[in-house]
Amino acid sequence: MRLGADEKRAARQAHAEQAHTELGPAAVRCASRTVFGRVAARSLLRQEQFERLNRISDELVKTRARFPAGDWKSYHFQDALGKPSREDKASDEEWERQIAVLQRWHAAHPDSMGAVLALSDAMIGYGWKTKGT
Repeated sequence: MRLGADEKRAARQAHAEQAHTELGPAAVRCASRTVFGRVAARSLLRQEQFERLNRISDELVKTRARFPAGDWKSYHFQDALGKPSREDKASDEEWERQIAVLQRWHAAHPDSMGAVLALSDAMIGYGWKTKGT
């Protein structure tokens, strides 16, 4: 049986409400505003709250959440985790610290899609930073 548009919307809303209940306000903030979401996602990573990061990442993918302009919320969430907070101005030490935390996340949760994506993004980003553009 195929779901209609209203049923799909209701299912996504139910998933979002469940995420809010289970994950708390930080998950909603991470997924709702790009700039604040980047700060919140990086804060969870610095605190090494890998379980919460996994749940948020999985929920954003599962619900296919998007911003009003159509951008995927999961993309912005993963993008925030794959770069140090100063992004283009980050030093080698900042990149290496970022990669080390992401490696710990991946080691602790080898099946985590979020950990693999963020670590891959960080390694590619650091490679481009090192090479120069």
